[in-house]
Amino acid sequence: MSKKKSQITLFIVLGLVVAVIFAFLFFAKKESSGLVLEKKVETIFTDFLRSSSLESVVQACLERATKDALVLAGLQGGKIYDTQVSGGFPLPSPEEVVPLVTAGMLVNVSYGIRSRGIPPENPASFPSTYPDGYGLKESPAADIGPEYASLFARPEDDILNPVSLASLCNYYGPNHYSIANASFSCETYTATNISMQEYLKVFILNRTRNCINLVHLSGNSQFTIKEGNVEAEVIFGNNDITSIFRYPLELSMKNVPKVIRSLDFSFKPAYRVKKVHELAAHLIGSRGSRLPDDPPKTDADNIFFDITDTASSNINDCLSDNDIPGQRCVYPGMSLAKEKNVCLGNPLCDGIPLHFQYSDVVKITDSRIIIDGKPFSFFFAVENRAPALGKISETNDGKVKRKPGEKITIIAQGKDPDEDPLTYEMTGPSKDEFSLSINTNGYGVFSTDNNGLGPGSYEFTISAKDDEGLFDEEHFTLAVEP
Repeated sequence: MSKKKSQITLFIVLGLVVAVIFAFLFFAKKESSGLVLEKKVETIFTDFLRSSSLESVVQACLERATKDALVLAGLQGGKIYDTQVSGGFPLPSPEEVVPLVTAGMLVNVSYGIRSRGIPPENPASFPSTYPDGYGLKESPAADIGPEYASLFARPEDDILNPVSLASLCNYYGPNHYSIANASFSCETYTATNISMQEYLKVFILNRTRNCINLVHLSGNSQFTIKEGNVEAEVIFGNNDITSIFRYPLELSMKNVPKVIRSLDFSFKPAYRVKKVHELAAHLIGSRGSRLPDDPPKTDADNIFFDITDTASSNINDCLSDNDIPGQRCVYPGMSLAKEKNVCLGNPLCDGIPLHFQYSDVVKITDSRIIIDGKPFSFFFAVENRAPALGKISETNDGKVKRKPGEKITIIAQGKDPDEDPLTYEMTGPSKDEFSLSINTNGYGVFSTDNNGLGPGSYEFTISAKDDEGLFDEEHFTLAVEP
C-alpha cells in the first residue's frame, strides 16, 4: 500500500513538472511572439521613416517655417496676426497698424512708438502738452523729472514692457532660465504672451505641421500612423536663434499594441535677431543698462535724438554678450532708415483716420542676417507726434523787452521728435512789422530792421507746426520800453 502511494505521489509530481514546463513554454512562446511583433513594428516604423524620407521632410519644413516666420514678424514689428496664423495676435483696428507692401507682400506694421495726449479725431486743434519751460536744452534731463518720463511717447499697458514695441520674450519662456534669481537672457519680456517669441512659435508650429502632409507620406495599408501632441519652441541666443519641433507619432497595426515614437528636430541658424530687437527697443525707449543719472538716450525721452542716426553716440547703452553695460547697440552690418508719412495718398490706408496717415515706419536692416538671399529687416511704426517750442519769453512774467528804435530779433526754437520740417507763424496786431527767416538749426527767426513799434506793450503768439498741423505755441508780451 505504501509503495502504491509513493507511485501516485511520483505521478502527481511529474504531472506538476510537466504542467509547469508546458506553461513556461506557452508563455515563453507568447512573449517571444510579442517581441517578434514589436520588433516587426519597429522595423516597419524604421522602414517607413526611410522610405518616406519623413525626417528630411520635417527638417526642411521646420527650416522653411522658421525663415518665413522671421521675415514676417520682422516686417510687422515682432507680431504675426491671427489672419496669418492660428494663435497669432488679433488683428487690431485700422489705426493700430500701418499697411505696407514690401518684398512683394502686404504686411501690417505694428507701432513701436505711440503718441501721448493727441486726440486723433481732431489732433491739429490742440497744442502739445509738454511742460512749460522745457527750453529745448541740449541736455534735457535737467528739465525732465520722473513725471515726464517717456515725454515724447507713451508706453503700453503691460507694466513689464517699457515701450510700445512687442516684447522679445515671454516671461516664463525658455529664455527665462532662472526664475528664482529672476535671470533673463532677453531685455524685453512680457507676462501677457504678446511677444515676438510667442508669435514665432505658433507660426512655426502650424506652418511646419501643415507642410509635412503626413497622410500623403503614410500611404501604406499595413498600418496607420497619426500625429501626437506636436510642440514647438523658440530660443533666442545672442547671435543665433533655435527653433525646436517635437513630433510624436503613433503607429498602429492589427492585433499589435500601438507604438509611440517622438521625433525631435531643431534648426539653429546664426541669426542675431535678439540684437536687432534690442536695438529697436533702445531706439524707442528701453533704458536698458543706462545709469539713473545719465541723460535720456532714446526717442521717447529726448527730442534731440535722431532715430535713424547710426553714428550717434547716444546709441551706446546696450549690454554685451557678457552683460557688460555701455556697449554700442548698432553692430557692423546694421543700418537704419525711415519712410515718412507712409499712408498719405496710399489706397491701402483708406478708412484710416487722417492723423494716423502721417505715421512713419522705421526700418532696421541687418546685412549679416541673410534669409533667402536678402538681408533681414525689422520694421516698426511711429505715430506722428507734436513738435515742441522752446521758451520765448525772457522774464518770469512772460515778456520780451526791447528799447524803442532797436532792432528786434526773436528766435523761435522749434524741434520735432520725428525730425519733421517745421513751419513758424507769428500772430498779433503788429505781426507785419516782422519778417521770417529760417536759420541753419531750423529755428524760426522773426526780425524787424526798422523798428516801427513805439513804446508800449504788444501781444504776440508764435507757433511751430509740422506737416500734419500738430503744433506748439507760446503767447508773450513784447514790451518796448525806454
